[in-house]
Amino acid sequence: MKETSLFDSLFEEPQKPSGPVTCLGMTFENDEVRRAHFTEELRKKLQDPEFRKIEGFPIGSDEDILNLSDPPYYTACPNPWIGEFLSIYGDPSSTEVVSEPYSGDLAATGRHPVYSFHPYHTKVPPEIIKELITYYTSPGDLVLDIFCGTGMTGVAARECGRNVIVNDLSPIATFISSVNTSSFDKHLFKKEIENLIRQSEKKFSWVYETEDAGRRTSVNYYVWTDVFNCPECVHEFPFFPHGVIHHGNKVQTKKQFECPSCGAELNVRKVERVLTTDGKKKSLAWVNAASGRNRINREPNDFDRDVVRKVISALQDTPLWIPSDEIDPAGYSAKLAQLGDKAITDVSKFLSERNRLVFADLWQRMAEINDASIRNAIRSCLTSIFTVISERQGYFGGGGGMSGNLYMPIVRMEKNIYDSLRRKIKKFIDAESEKPRNHEGHLVTTQSATKLDQIVDQSIDYIYTDPPFGANIIYSEMNLILEGWLKVRSNNSPEAVIDETKHKEFEDYGRLMLRAFKECYRVLRPGKWLTVEFHNTQASVWNLIQNAISEAGFVVAQVCKLDKGSTTILADIRPGAVVQDLIISAYKPSTQFLEKFNASASEESGVWEFVRNYLSHLPTFKKVGSDVAYLTERDSRILFDQMVAYYVRNGYPVPISNQEFQLGIRQRFAERDGMFFLPEQAAEYDKKRLTVERLIQGTLFVSDESSAIEWLRSLLRDKPQTFQDLHPQFLREIGGWSKNEKALELSTLLEQNFLRFEGRGEVPSQIHSYLSTNWPEFRNRPKDDSGLIAKARDRWYVPDPNKAGDLEKLRERALLKEFEEYKGAKKNLKVFRLEAVRAGFKKAWQERDYTVIVAVAEKIPNNVLEEDPKLLMWYDQAITRIS
Repeated sequence: MKETSLFDSLFEEPQKPSGPVTCLGMTFENDEVRRAHFTEELRKKLQDPEFRKIEGFPIGSDEDILNLSDPPYYTACPNPWIGEFLSIYGDPSSTEVVSEPYSGDLAATGRHPVYSFHPYHTKVPPEIIKELITYYTSPGDLVLDIFCGTGMTGVAARECGRNVIVNDLSPIATFISSVNTSSFDKHLFKKEIENLIRQSEKKFSWVYETEDAGRRTSVNYYVWTDVFNCPECVHEFPFFPHGVIHHGNKVQTKKQFECPSCGAELNVRKVERVLTTDGKKKSLAWVNAASGRNRINREPNDFDRDVVRKVISALQDTPLWIPSDEIDPAGYSAKLAQLGDKAITDVSKFLSERNRLVFADLWQRMAEINDASIRNAIRSCLTSIFTVISERQGYFGGGGGMSGNLYMPIVRMEKNIYDSLRRKIKKFIDAESEKPRNHEGHLVTTQSATKLDQIVDQSIDYIYTDPPFGANIIYSEMNLILEGWLKVRSNNSPEAVIDETKHKEFEDYGRLMLRAFKECYRVLRPGKWLTVEFHNTQASVWNLIQNAISEAGFVVAQVCKLDKGSTTILADIRPGAVVQDLIISAYKPSTQFLEKFNASASEESGVWEFVRNYLSHLPTFKKVGSDVAYLTERDSRILFDQMVAYYVRNGYPVPISNQEFQLGIRQRFAERDGMFFLPEQAAEYDKKRLTVERLIQGTLFVSDESSAIEWLRSLLRDKPQTFQDLHPQFLREIGGWSKNEKALELSTLLEQNFLRFEGRGEVPSQIHSYLSTNWPEFRNRPKDDSGLIAKARDRWYVPDPNKAGDLEKLRERALLKEFEEYKGAKKNLKVFRLEAVRAGFKKAWQERDYTVIVAVAEKIPNNVLEEDPKLLMWYDQAITRIS
């Protein structure tokens, strides 16, 4: 008796035909009737020339867009049903507001089946997004992702009972999203795809056959290698086996190897690739077939080479459609992968002749399936295996191709497509088993995030998005291959990337990201939250993103890093830091706050209205192990910077000085461990503070004047010290001083920012507290005790805010004096005092002398301007005012 596996048991009973379905308030006989109705409606819409003018409209014919779409849930173009969707699933009465950003752990405990089903350049596990959606929203709320990729936000939203709209510029991205956020008939899918494979194998199974000792066997994979010339004797030879060490199931490139003809010592950089009229010359190098005791692992024989010749002949004689979209060899991704040097001219070349023949046959059979839902399910399985069955699949161990790169390895595997597709069936079923069965409550649209006119103002409850990373990945180029097969391609005009080959500069990327975040601000409800997950190793790009978020109107409440090892949010990141993955939490101010602020912005009360509101949106307590973390956002200097930035971006003059702010904040708010809280927050902090051992602060790295001052402040706050004590420590810390930053003596930093006790009068309380705590003999002594005075003499300390005014004025005069020199400089500035430029920009802004800001900014190296969030803000605002 045949055993029934758990996998097979899923399909013992066929699912019943679907009955009546309701969609956007209308009832249809079944899902096919629903799809037919909305497909005809979309067909009419596509004939409207104005509809095709929507920004980011993809490149494709009406029929190809209709063939790919599943309206109204998914359209491979801008979705015309968003308005109706909002009227049904949006809830204008929803007023629940979350006050603080999420500050817990974010961990993906395992590989989510939907996440694992289809590869893509970048994606975030849905468990992480689900945690955030659950925190920021209530059941039935509406979530938006404007850069959705494979739709993980949609997957997460459906799992926690939220409605969701996901968007991307790329048709392959939105196609994958539609599959990941839709449910399919598993029984019918399995039946159709297995039949499709059987029919294709009847015609082409011979292409994966080998013969050994007179016995035919199915091949698991072949190994191909590029052919090179020896520069000494011009002898042609295959890189495998001569340039590699073969470990049985993978190869390792040799650092040095001999030419098989003349014996010259070579390496991979010295040899020259052989090109033919058909592209790079390659050679069949290895065959892996059968399994177990019958396993074959050997060099190819005459039978294998004969099969290759027959494949090429069949490819020419069989009438199959294969895309031939051209690849620009000057494109960023093509240049990175050296495709021009390898004569890779179009997307068809990403499959070997054998796999091109089989994949095209499978694709054609898929296209002939009548059921559109099953057709899309099988189409997604084919696109999901493309990389591992393509010329990008290396024979060096690991997965299919380098992430974010079109690189084709010198030695690569040619896998059996039928085997790969059969394995994918199980993964598709696993993903389906994880999905909620409801089909409504989600919508997928394909367009630019910079113009989402179909979404009405203030209709979204929460936005999570993972935007493009600047220059790291050019998505339109990476997606060109699969979009060629879909016959619908990205319109890359509004693509937010930095790409010199397309003349898209840093500023262009910034403008597009600003437009996208302005759309987020427009559609998000007041008081609600935006979460941006961002990855870039350049501080300038990171600063640009945060600047764009703030410029759009949001207030950034928290910036944390995402630890990819455990996928857990860890420490706070200070402005200008460079980390791999960032989570930015920002809120849209409430209508009530905006009314109060706008009515009092020109007065000091407006400052405290902003601070009060901002503090209410900051995390109160962050536990790290058995300790509590210092919340940088609650530092009085950071609060002042945030207030100034908000005033400047909203076009108001700042009504108070830093000195007045530092005094005022201590009079109005509760201070705990150097951080400021609202009264109710302070009570909560005090209660939780009793449960931890100590307060920990992030490590400060000294790279410029500002960080040097912070380092000295943290040092002197806990331990007032003499110049002699400080100097050797200072010399150890300044090894990473910025090359553009004017070097400053420790004495200058101390004199302009701190106070020294000269031995006259009473010992300052800051020094008295330190000495009496650490030396028992000085306890309970009055501040004018001669022994205490002697011990305290010449120690530098952090001034009390009430006595810091004169010191601040002295420092400001010195900074502005240097700025005047920069204004008059005839040449560009290579080495300068950054704090002087900041002070000068601030003064020029107050005096509305915007031309001075622009003129000095043009003398500063671009990287300095782009990597400093304060300078970037002043400069951007000055440009806006002038234009």
